Amino acid sequence: MSGINFIRKNLAVCGVSDIGAPDTLTSQGFNAQLQCAEGFDKWINDYVEVKPLPFEDAIPVPESIFEEAREWLSGQWDQGKKILISCTAGESRSVSMAIGLLYVKEKGNFLTFSREACSLVRGAYPHPAVLASVATHLNVGVKFDELKDLYLSIKIQPPVPWSDELLLSSLRQ
Repeated sequence: MSGINFIRKNLAVCGVSDIGAPDTLTSQGFNAQLQCAEGFDKWINDYVEVKPLPFEDAIPVPESIFEEAREWLSGQWDQGKKILISCTAGESRSVSMAIGLLYVKEKGNFLTFSREACSLVRGAYPHPAVLASVATHLNVGVKFDELKDLYLSIKIQPPVPWSDELLLSSLRQ
């Protein structure tokens, strides 16, 4: 369990099991949640505005889901809401969507936001197909060497890091 990890004062990510109970949401002041996976408890709807847009990990984010999420997240951000983006483990889909939101709202460098998010979120290791699709939907060109450097910069590496073949195939989708 990686817990709730803040990337900004108004933006955090987590896995479904990290939410736990209503006091977790209320004590942190969340009032908006994007759910990128299935399996969330219905009680969450009683405490925050929920946008369920589940999509599979390890494959590109469908453009229609990404666009709906981007529009909803941007609106929540503009209204000053405290946003929680959640997926199954809080390490891939939620992190990738948070990076996309930062790119849209703070207008910086996509890879810089990626490095920052991966350094702030314990266990973050977004699947390359998910992260590369977010970049593609944002019209950001990412090169193989840049993607490889990003993953090599993550302090806690998994036992089996992403292969060069997977990185390359993710950039071609």
